[in-house]
Amino acid sequence: MVKKKAKSHRQTLKQKYKVQKRVKEHDRKLKKAQKRGGLPPGKKKRDPGIPNSWPIKQELLEQVERAKAKKEQDREAAKQAKKERRKLAKQGLSMEQLAASAKERGAAFDDTSDAPVRQEDALDEAAKRSAKAYARELAKVVEASDVV
Repeated sequence: MVKKKAKSHRQTLKQKYKVQKRVKEHDRKLKKAQKRGGLPPGKKKRDPGIPNSWPIKQELLEQVERAKAKKEQDREAAKQAKKERRKLAKQGLSMEQLAASAKERGAAFDDTSDAPVRQEDALDEAAKRSAKAYARELAKVVEASDVV
């Protein structure tokens, strides 16, 4: 029987360097994830389960099952609440509710109407401080320089 000729493993330099670059990038991502103390992106931690030698294995399994059931119930409750909110949003609010919310927002706006003036004062003061700091630094530079 005639042996097949082995395929050459030669590759262009472009391909070689591209592979090296991708390997380097992959290793960098793994290192970064390791520093954060987590798993690399896209990997999920596998649950090893509970060893058979544990005397309270059955209790732990029941506890885990109850936690799963509670989580599922919470998810369902959140789903139902979201459905209700969407339903109410589709129907729209009554005129009384709209008026009440408008009053609340108006009161909140009136309370914050003084805030921009205070912010402007703070900005002016910061500008003065920075000007003083600039003048101080300039004086130091001029004093330290040999030629004026």
